[in-house]
Amino acid sequence: MLKTMNYASHILDVLCGHQEAAIASYKQALCLRPDFPEVTCNLLHTLQSVCDWENRETMFHEVEDIIKRQIKMSLLPSVQPFHAIAYPIDPLLALEISRKYAVQCSLIASRFGLPPFVHPPRLPVRAEGKHGRLRVGYVSSDFGNHPLSHLMGSVFGMHNRDNVEVFCYALSQNDGTEWRQRIQAEAEHFIDVSAMTSDAIAKMINEDKIQILINLNGYTKGARNEIFAMQPAPIQVSYMGFPGTTGASYIDYLVTDEFVSPTRFAHIYSEKLVHLPHCYFVNDYKQKNCDVLSPVCPHKRSDYGLPEDKFIFACFNQLYKMDPEIFDTWCNIVKRVPNSVLWLLRFPATGEMRVKARTVILMSSSLKPFQVRNLDRAYFKMWNLYCSGRHPEPFKSRVCSVAQSCNWYVCALSRCIPRV
Repeated sequence: MLKTMNYASHILDVLCGHQEAAIASYKQALCLRPDFPEVTCNLLHTLQSVCDWENRETMFHEVEDIIKRQIKMSLLPSVQPFHAIAYPIDPLLALEISRKYAVQCSLIASRFGLPPFVHPPRLPVRAEGKHGRLRVGYVSSDFGNHPLSHLMGSVFGMHNRDNVEVFCYALSQNDGTEWRQRIQAEAEHFIDVSAMTSDAIAKMINEDKIQILINLNGYTKGARNEIFAMQPAPIQVSYMGFPGTTGASYIDYLVTDEFVSPTRFAHIYSEKLVHLPHCYFVNDYKQKNCDVLSPVCPHKRSDYGLPEDKFIFACFNQLYKMDPEIFDTWCNIVKRVPNSVLWLLRFPATGEMRVKARTVILMSSSLKPFQVRNLDRAYFKMWNLYCSGRHPEPFKSRVCSVAQSCNWYVCALSRCIPRV
């Protein structure tokens, strides 16, 4: 019964967006059984997603202890790798979490009973006048209407076909969107493998003689990492989808940059780090919403409920990735920078109330609510209390959604150096 309550609460949280109801269910389950690791970890994550930071430090200590016990007992940790990289836990513990999940993928792969693959011999790309092409495979469940395709859409068709032959293996069905159609049209080879078993996909990759296989999922929704655990290619790489370590012996490299993965922290990664110059993050110059840059019909800040005369600080991450220390820092910046605004994504909507409440305390001002005119655009905006030396203006908040075109506006971002 308690496991059913945990599952039902998870459904309320993740699929239905009823975080408050999920929190109540998790707490009820813990009253019935205080020693319930999965519920404790799920409760913590749901509380973070709605910016409920009461007893946060105590709960994280409790969850760290749970993870350490589970790892010591060779159990799969109740905290997923994708969440672990956003938590204030020991990075070496996050590495151990990823390793356990990598072992789980290897276990799934072993159940298919495939013998080890024979890899193609190393082929010089150019040698003694002979011309060979490097075969690169991309595996992803996100070839479609997903941020990965919004950001990387042009990449798959831009490889130099004189030197590189590209194969895209789609783990998800065709969603009929322009992003899917574009990648399918521009990539040299695009194969929908969504209906195939993982072992059949691995066989296909090996038969295609892929030399470098790139995992664009990592530990994200839709991933089938057991394919990589079967090692169908001689070199396997993690890129874009998951910026943390996979903890997998079968992933050789992580493509990143010096800021996200500093060389001095290489010990918290199982992969060898490949640093791209400047930034590893792709941002497609052909994105659909580049129309926001058009001089013919320029978008105005007022189209998104933003003031025309303010400096805008912005963060469009889900709220669980924001902790009280970061949020307090942002509010202090807004207080100190004249005529500035902080623009946040309303994701999930149930986090708005707590963000507003904390802002009132930090900004020493009372909220003056704006009329909500467009509920399918979600953001908060925070007005500077020190406006060009004038008397502090009331803090105002309005609800609005962030369209994809926001990515094309010039926004100031604040980032933090990782703490290890």
